[in-house]
Amino acid sequence: MNSDNVVIFDYESLQGSESVTLISDSGKKAIITLSKEEISSYDTILNSIENNTYTISYSSLTENISFKVVFVNHIMTSVHSGSYTTFGYSVNSTQLRLNHSKSSSYILNCSFLFHSWTNSLNARITTANTLEIKFNA
Repeated sequence: MNSDNVVIFDYESLQGSESVTLISDSGKKAIITLSKEEISSYDTILNSIENNTYTISYSSLTENISFKVVFVNHIMTSVHSGSYTTFGYSVNSTQLRLNHSKSSSYILNCSFLFHSWTNSLNARITTANTLEIKFNA
């Protein structure tokens, strides 16, 4: 368990998926998961460079947010398939973006009645070649 909204994954050695449970100061429970897509052996033979797709997701009682990021030789090359479901509030707009070769974000502009805020799920490759995932940080 983790009391911050930041999780570090060793994406290079990941087999399948890994999840970390977060507990906020207010007691809200959430799960951040990193999943690696399986590549067929035929595709592996054809690709001489390391090319992997990962799904990054955040899940709590009020939201499920995820997106996919493509890595080629420890560099983020693209992001796609951003999705969300929410309970108790509306999402007015979203933006899925590759910030640069080491960082990506999925930003949701949210509202409830007269209150509005931004939720963001961010991924960053650290200098130690691990993947740091943050929610609303």
